[in-house]
Amino acid sequence: MNPPGMDTTQAHCTEDYDRKLIDHFLARMIMPQITVILIGLIESFLIWNHAPHAVHSWILGWYLVLLLATAYRLELIHRYRRKGVAHPLAYWTRRLTVAMFGSGLSWGLAWWLPGLHPPTAIVFINLLLLTGLVAGSTVTNFWIPWGSRLFALPILTALGVYLFSLPTDSQLIGGLMILLFWVTVDLSAQAAHQGYRDNTALTVEAERITVQLNNKNQTLAEEIERRKQAEQMIQTDREELLLVIDSIPVFTAIVTSDLVLRRINRALGEQLGVESEGTVSISLLSLVGPEQYATLKTRFEQTLTGSRHSFPLQLSWNPDRQQHFYSAHCIPIRSLGEVTQREFILLLEDVTTLKRSELRMHHAAFHDPLTGLGNRRLLDESLLEALDRTHMGEPGILILLDLDGFKAINDREGHPVGDTVLVAAARALTHSVRKADTICRLGGDEFAIVLPSAPRETAEQIAQKIQTRIHEETTPLVRMSAPPTASIGLVALEIGDIKPEDWITAADRGLYEAKRRGGNTQVWGHLSTP
Repeated sequence: MNPPGMDTTQAHCTEDYDRKLIDHFLARMIMPQITVILIGLIESFLIWNHAPHAVHSWILGWYLVLLLATAYRLELIHRYRRKGVAHPLAYWTRRLTVAMFGSGLSWGLAWWLPGLHPPTAIVFINLLLLTGLVAGSTVTNFWIPWGSRLFALPILTALGVYLFSLPTDSQLIGGLMILLFWVTVDLSAQAAHQGYRDNTALTVEAERITVQLNNKNQTLAEEIERRKQAEQMIQTDREELLLVIDSIPVFTAIVTSDLVLRRINRALGEQLGVESEGTVSISLLSLVGPEQYATLKTRFEQTLTGSRHSFPLQLSWNPDRQQHFYSAHCIPIRSLGEVTQREFILLLEDVTTLKRSELRMHHAAFHDPLTGLGNRRLLDESLLEALDRTHMGEPGILILLDLDGFKAINDREGHPVGDTVLVAAARALTHSVRKADTICRLGGDEFAIVLPSAPRETAEQIAQKIQTRIHEETTPLVRMSAPPTASIGLVALEIGDIKPEDWITAADRGLYEAKRRGGNTQVWGHLSTP
């Protein structure tokens, strides 16, 4: 696409072309005009010597006409140099036409002057006239052909008329002079004009190309300046972004497509014990650990495609190695300068205090504050899970137990000792069951244990171990009372649409039967038949 203003460039170049022709013509007119004056003076002197006194006034008149035509052309040069640009080209073209025609007319009148002389001097004087004509027409060789013809028209007309008054030989010489003039002046003018026109056309074309190149260079310079300003703005925005990232207390990092931290802020650098200035190279694998990395890798890769993700994260920092909880946010970087590499910002918001408070609340909601064991809510959830496994073919057992003689311990030795005995009993239960089992305190000295995936034999062995460990743990704690023992009721979970309360009631029947038999024993309970 051409730059703005290109439509007027060709018109300007054409005007420059025409003006250059006039400049070239007028710049070469001074010396030829002086030559014309001198030749006219010589011819007037020669004719003056051969003419009678009666025609001297005619000779002076002719020379005066020649001087006036020459003076007009010289004055035209002076005027053009002072205010040539102030007038359009047509103004100067008209005046140059008048000047050329006037100069030719003055020389045409000179052909009549030799008719006043004897025939013996005609040839010599005409040769001088021819020399003057050639010299006078030299100025046209550097302008345009029609200027040369305007100059030659009155000369040739006068010469043709003059030849009829001469002898035949003189007419032949005059015809040869006309032919010589035409060949030397008109053809040389055309050749000179053609050469200059080609040079001028090349100059104008070069100027046009220069204008185009200047316009393109200016456009390119403006584009370079615009891009430079845009890059400066991007660099400023980048520096401000990095300053903000470096100033916020949240752990922040820029992660590359290789899942490597290439930039971290000051807070994260202090936590990791590395310098945060400049670039770093820390893999996410080493930061979050293999287990979490395998789980979160898909989310990291999805963030690189433009998806934003938030998820919980647990990290253990050196040197305390304590578990910290974070809310991680992965924000894709869609545009940061002209960076084409996919990257995202990782924000780690420390929610350890909030998480620990949440865990404490959750623990308080599902655990007994004295023993740390589960409460009735936890028992219901654990029992439901065990029943689900039962429907999948896995056996399950529910145990209820009660401390024999605990009321007497409370009455004789006080509630603090009673609480200590309950804590010791809870410890004995914890050491007696498997890791997958759930122990709950239902209230007072009553406990419940859910044994998922446990057959009857395993349940009976665990019950026996519980009785032994309770006796061992509580004996050193009482002084005035007998150590407590444990009465245990067991029930095997079976497939069926039975509520957890019904299973607890069934185990409680076994516990009641164990109490009735004197305690420190275990009895299997059964669901009541409708």
